[in-house]
Amino acid sequence: MVSLSSSDYPHLVELLKSLGPLRAEQRVTVSLPSLRADSFSVEVAGLAQGHQITLTFAPEAGSDRLRQAIGKQLLEEEILTAVEQAARCRFPRIKLYFMIGLPTEREEDLLMILTLVEKLRRRAKAAGGGVKFSAAVSAFVPKPQTPFQWEPMERLEGIRAKRSFLRDRLRRMGAEAGGQQEELSILEGVLARGDRRVGEAVFFAWQEGARLDGWSDHFSYARWQSALARCGLEPSFYLHRTRPQEEILPWSLVRFPAGPAYLWRERERAYSVPLPTNEAKG
Repeated sequence: MVSLSSSDYPHLVELLKSLGPLRAEQRVTVSLPSLRADSFSVEVAGLAQGHQITLTFAPEAGSDRLRQAIGKQLLEEEILTAVEQAARCRFPRIKLYFMIGLPTEREEDLLMILTLVEKLRRRAKAAGGGVKFSAAVSAFVPKPQTPFQWEPMERLEGIRAKRSFLRDRLRRMGAEAGGQQEELSILEGVLARGDRRVGEAVFFAWQEGARLDGWSDHFSYARWQSALARCGLEPSFYLHRTRPQEEILPWSLVRFPAGPAYLWRERERAYSVPLPTNEAKG
């Protein structure tokens, strides 16, 4: 059952209960992949799938400050409470999604990813649940029609270094660590932020055998580099520069209800989110 936020549907509990006989008769399961990190979501996940599944939350960042900057209205205590309830409900696995390279990100924010995962592990253990944690860490891609469409994307070397740093420490903590391959994130950025010339590169990549690139065993970054070079395109032009507000963007011809003025104001709001008091004084 797909929705931007499934738990916002006011009759969700009744709906899931009504599907009970169908699930038993047809031997089917119900999945709710888009859930907030709150206690109610844990409850409905149990109704949907039973408790022998992986519960997925997306904190996105390790600190409340950075979540606020990117518009993620989710406090650390809400995440902790949701995980505590999941442990009490005997969910065996919890998967967490984080992004690196977010606008306004600092070294402290990366460390706070580790701190948050450790807090979650302790809260789950205290609740009596033998929960196994995994963390998917992937690069942030500034997407069109968002407040960060003018922002540069983290370079490949930076993505690789940050993911390696977090992956090693997460594994030492006993958490599984994964996430999208660095080169695939770079390609995602080119396809998301490129202009019409990228269309020809897609065709050349297809000619050279690009298929099912979302699967690591099929993906070849070299093949895409070759296709882009054949078109005279440099990924850094699309990815690694801050675009001025007045630049005409490739997607400017698409009308978007919010409009660029609103998006720019939201971008400025993100940069105005204050540091925690103790850091601001330092």
